[in-house]
Amino acid sequence: MKKNLASIVINTMFWLIQMAILGGVIILEDLAGKKMGVLRHVIRRENIYASTYFTPGLMRIYIGILVVLGIFSLLLSVYSIDKRKNKVIKRWSITTAVVNLGALIYIVYMNSQDLKAYHYFLIVTFAIVGIHYIRLLIGITTLKNPSSCSK
Repeated sequence: MKKNLASIVINTMFWLIQMAILGGVIILEDLAGKKMGVLRHVIRRENIYASTYFTPGLMRIYIGILVVLGIFSLLLSVYSIDKRKNKVIKRWSITTAVVNLGALIYIVYMNSQDLKAYHYFLIVTFAIVGIHYIRLLIGITTLKNPSSCSK
């Protein structure tokens, strides 16, 4: 019962953090269309981020990392299903794979002309994928007993 409660608390905490940062970027995108100061900040940061952290070469590296991590999480989910491991690990690894795939699709198909706060969305996308992998790592290290969790 304690492990089940721990997994629920960890899961809820991580989802709240993700929704808070995603909500913040959505609000930033909305305000960029309404407030000139926010738009000026977003444009200034876009120039800085485009020339430093999100160059085309680095974007290819980021996509490669997402592909490798996606394959890892898919293999982990297949292994968990095949070996009848913990149900929490199965769900979290499948969720992580889906989030990773969504991030990969977002990065490949979106561009900076579609969104004013595109670079902020990229940062949040990488943060959410990172949070999912941290959650999965915590799940793997703390929830090892398959009979202890039913959720």
